[in-house]
Amino acid sequence: LCASLVLVSSACNPDRNKLIETINQEQADLLMTDITADDEKAQNLVKHFIEFVDAFPNDSLAPQYLMHAAEFSSQMGNTDEAIEYLDRIISDYENYEDIALCYFLKGHFYDIDERYDDAILAYKTYLNLFPDHYLAESTRKMLPYVGMPSEELLELVQEQANANEMNNKTAEKTSKQ
Repeated sequence: LCASLVLVSSACNPDRNKLIETINQEQADLLMTDITADDEKAQNLVKHFIEFVDAFPNDSLAPQYLMHAAEFSSQMGNTDEAIEYLDRIISDYENYEDIALCYFLKGHFYDIDERYDDAILAYKTYLNLFPDHYLAESTRKMLPYVGMPSEELLELVQEQANANEMNNKTAEKTSKQ
């Protein structure tokens, strides 16, 4: 009942509605441009997302806005900030519908930032908590390669391609006999 009252009272709040309107307009403006080319607009949007979450932490939009803030921050190269927003969702909104994605993205952002030990730990946490999530199988497959230098990874891919080609040729010869 208390949560319902909070949502009803915040839904009638003109400051809330004005902030949502500002956020929607800024998002629309950013969709028309390259986010990385317009850092100032993107930073302003992230600031408004956080302003909303701080002002209305119990609002159903709060975890979504934190997720958007994390995504925009990452796109601007602010991975520490992005991870901070994901951690905030994980700690404050454990029932958020995309909580599994938050855990996955945390690993992804660490990986982008070349913090491989943190990435591996985050991916393993994700897999332990959400073994059946739609990204889990591909995460299991790529986990052994996290932190592998590009040259090594390319060699491995080439070796696998060569092995597959040889297996296909052997199978063709066997089927012709």
